[in-house]
Amino acid sequence: MASSGLIIVEDDADIELPRSMGLLTLIDQRRYGDTGFWLYRAAKQTNNSCKCCSERGVDAMGELNERIAIYPGTFDPITMGHLDILNRARELFDRVIVAVAQHPSKKPLFSLDERLQMIRDCFEGTDREIEVEAVSGLIVEYAYQKGAKTIVRGLRAVSDFEYELQLALMNRRLERHVETVFLMTGFRWIFISSSIIKDAAQHGGDVSTLVPDHVQQKLKEKYGIE
Repeated sequence: MASSGLIIVEDDADIELPRSMGLLTLIDQRRYGDTGFWLYRAAKQTNNSCKCCSERGVDAMGELNERIAIYPGTFDPITMGHLDILNRARELFDRVIVAVAQHPSKKPLFSLDERLQMIRDCFEGTDREIEVEAVSGLIVEYAYQKGAKTIVRGLRAVSDFEYELQLALMNRRLERHVETVFLMTGFRWIFISSSIIKDAAQHGGDVSTLVPDHVQQKLKEKYGIE
């Protein structure tokens, strides 16, 4: 099989399979009723590894030791508060994936493509440490698929905590290998939200210090403000 490929074994949940079989290593095991699933990954061919792999922390089995975090949200639009959380998350993790939720039930001001591009414009020229992707479905499942063990959430005030706690506990219930990390928004941004900024901008308020310049311009265009 391909180097670093995956094999899924399905069998009776009561049997036991070894943690390793030759070049295969068990990386996850799940049970659904009477059926068990075992996920094995093949080792990469270390004799062909290049210098860039060793610099990025590939271990003896060929696994990347990257600390990956998911920062989810609607980002309609991205604000200085979001950027505050994101920039601090960059100090804690090797790579942060900004997961822009589609939320079909909501009616965002900006389209999904517009929101993705506004975020990317904030980090133009940044290497791989920041990625921006659209996501639908459960964030915790998306994190698992990306190999991320952490979901980053921002807290502004006490009123945020109850909802965020419920969400974190549900995610923990759905996927115990993915943890939620809370970061407090910087004091100067603690009162702002995308909704408040949109309301102020719609009525001609000055939001120039609350969003990046290109986002302010997009808000003016949406609301027809000179």
